[in-house]
Amino acid sequence: MAIEFLHLKNAMMRLITRCNVTIIGISLAVQLVSSLTIQPALAQALFDNPRTFIVSRSCNATTSIKKQTEPVALEINQKYPAFAENRRSNPTHVFLDVDNARKWVALECGRYAELPNSNNNSQPLFSEETESENTLNLPNLQGQNLSAIAFNVESDDVEDTDPIKVAQDIRRIPAADVWGLSEVANEDAANIFTGAVGEDYGSILGTTGSNDKLQIIYNKERLALIRSEELDEVEGTRKPLVAQFKLQPEGLEFLFTVNHFNRRNEDLRNAQAEELRQWAARQSLPVLAVGDFNLDFDPIRKKGNAAFDIFLKDDVLEWIQPPCIVTNSCPSTGTQCNPNFNSILDFVFVAGEAKKWGATSSVLFIDDSDYCRREKEGFSDHRPVSATFQLP
Repeated sequence: MAIEFLHLKNAMMRLITRCNVTIIGISLAVQLVSSLTIQPALAQALFDNPRTFIVSRSCNATTSIKKQTEPVALEINQKYPAFAENRRSNPTHVFLDVDNARKWVALECGRYAELPNSNNNSQPLFSEETESENTLNLPNLQGQNLSAIAFNVESDDVEDTDPIKVAQDIRRIPAADVWGLSEVANEDAANIFTGAVGEDYGSILGTTGSNDKLQIIYNKERLALIRSEELDEVEGTRKPLVAQFKLQPEGLEFLFTVNHFNRRNEDLRNAQAEELRQWAARQSLPVLAVGDFNLDFDPIRKKGNAAFDIFLKDDVLEWIQPPCIVTNSCPSTGTQCNPNFNSILDFVFVAGEAKKWGATSSVLFIDDSDYCRREKEGFSDHRPVSATFQLP
């Protein structure tokens, strides 16, 4: 069920991007539908274009129509973005975005601000009724954004890290077009992570790094894989993993590379930074470089290690900085969980024409105060980093 939900939020995010709809008093977040329980119904329907629902009476919105879970009181006369109804014929509930949470509310609690038009026919959202949750049947919605995730999933033995538990956090992450994972233990773990991302995703698993492999996961509906390779020219036991993609249907091609620089050997790490920077400078296609670079950037002192300076030399690469760097609101340990250090280790960089793209980045789970404590229960010891690019 979690896999289907990732497709739902991905489709809704792209729908909002395509429609460029402004709803009075509400700023629509692109990270929609992080958690949702949907009850069986006959042919639920997704709107072609978001609508506006105005609450006219005191009502609660809930994540489940049947169980009425996680109720939230709606404000009378408040307008909410509406994306779907629970069925095409004689619907009883509407699907809303309530302060970035996804909720169902009874239609009798309000009204739509606009009448439906011929271009806003509802489309089937789910398959026919079953005894369990339904299978998503979303339309193929394309946008002009490209989204990426960098995540060190930690490949320690099962006593410390369990891929199944890490996959639980992957399912909490809003759907992205391409993922760069580091410290993937083996093919079994890679398959678990790919399944957690979504059923329409492909996977490329690196061959180097022993139990610390690199993996690229990509949306096969949006990205056509042209080729992939590992960069033997970069020193170290974990060779950068590179994929060349063609964006569908726009046709834009770009290179995506996931990396994991050496932790303990400073000289080797510095060499890796120089060699990957030189590789990026030679490319004619836009470059997105993500991963755990071990660049030890202190978000308070605003300074990284020598490899950080080497990597950003001559402005070949540009770091898409998360806002918490500017506002001094990053987690106290950075993107890793060791309380003895405050270090941003996980990054998203761009090179070439990608430097001209509009871009934003975020450290995920930044408000989850329990995130690092769970590391000892089998979860990752790194926070993932996301990035969204506005394409030309």
